[in-house]
Amino acid sequence: MELSTSRLRLSIGIPTYNGSEYIREALDSIVSQLNDIEEKIEIVISDNASTDKTPMIIDEYKERYPGIFSYFRNEMDLGPDRNIDLSVRRSKGEYVWLFSDDDKMLEGSLKKVLSVLEENRNIAAIFVNWQSASLDLKQQYKIGRYGITSKSDIFCKTADDFLHTVRLTPVLLSSNIVNRSLWEKTDNSIYMGSFWIQFATLLSLLPGNSSYCISKPYVLYRYNNLRWDKHGEKNLKNTISLMRIINAHSSKYSRKSVRRTVEVMFSSLPREILVSRSNSIVFKPYTLKFIKEFKKYPFFWFFIFPLMFLPSNLCTFIYNLRKSLINYKRKNET
Repeated sequence: MELSTSRLRLSIGIPTYNGSEYIREALDSIVSQLNDIEEKIEIVISDNASTDKTPMIIDEYKERYPGIFSYFRNEMDLGPDRNIDLSVRRSKGEYVWLFSDDDKMLEGSLKKVLSVLEENRNIAAIFVNWQSASLDLKQQYKIGRYGITSKSDIFCKTADDFLHTVRLTPVLLSSNIVNRSLWEKTDNSIYMGSFWIQFATLLSLLPGNSSYCISKPYVLYRYNNLRWDKHGEKNLKNTISLMRIINAHSSKYSRKSVRRTVEVMFSSLPREILVSRSNSIVFKPYTLKFIKEFKKYPFFWFFIFPLMFLPSNLCTFIYNLRKSLINYKRKNET
């Protein structure tokens, strides 16, 4: 099936790096839906110089589904942010659904997204709700802590409506569908290296535009698939850069929406601190950076700041106890 660009409404942009372990499942979850839709869809793979079997896997899918896949391979590793940006800029669709190489697109998602685009032709972005799951995706966890809990879709007239609704959930790459033209007009170069280019660009392009939130989770996210951070130190850096992004955009959004967003960070930040301290990571290089970005929030001073100076063995004990309680709760939820 040859791909026509005359009416290409949606592209699926997949940035990948050494994604051979799970990328087949991600691609199968997309192509299995193509026969159920009338509109053309392209799948754009932006490979950040993978050294595993990812190129061979993509060649296999290009052969099986001619005209659907576009494959771009960077000559060197450009970093995740630059590769995500290229996934959008290499696409031809009016909208680009950014999708991780290890997540799964659930049945009916493409039909749903295309219907939303048909009914809302000038929106800047769509948020697709998601659900976390075990690495094998067999155990799905309860929605609510990070995902939106509304049973109905939400049309957001303003950028503030959007942030107030979704808070921090769009940090998951696979939950973002963006207007390609607006993305390309946004100067996101200052966020390269932040690890949150999708969220930073989203916050930049939303003001002055409407958007849409799909409440039903159509994405399964592999919880704790940390190929890039085994000990938690990079996560600390990413938390600081994420808070820096929120602070940089805070003037464009209401204090209430920003506070709701930061509260989500505070719900996971104690775990991040405990993980890093359990791995004997020295906090001194990060202390002043944390203070700079979080200093106006009392929760930081009363609950987060003291954790930074607990003995590592005590942090290990608290973390393991917390982990056991969470696992026990999840077993009772499923």
